[in-house]
Amino acid sequence: MTDAGLLKELIIVLGFTFGLITTSYEDYALARRWPVGEWLSGTGKIKILGFMVLIGSVISSFVITPWWFVFITIGLGFSIGFTLSNILKSGVQFIAIIGSIACFIAAPIFLW
Repeated sequence: MTDAGLLKELIIVLGFTFGLITTSYEDYALARRWPVGEWLSGTGKIKILGFMVLIGSVISSFVITPWWFVFITIGLGFSIGFTLSNILKSGVQFIAIIGSIACFIAAPIFLW
């Protein structure tokens, strides 16, 4: 596998991870009584962006990589996302917002 192929797969997995954290953090945090920041509470532009990155990474995984890579994307994305959420607790909000924006910008540049 080339370095370009690994970069594409990394962007896809990270996009799924950050999109998952961005869209699901509020419910996950409230169940554990963690603070929820203003940007991730309610249905705002950042959550919509995170959802677009989440769905876009799954679609990109189907189109760009072999068909079986979508299962790796979903599995690694959930594993990394919930591990980061449990380790960093409320600090993961900042990483998720920055990561979602970065993947939203990097996906068109590096994937297509």
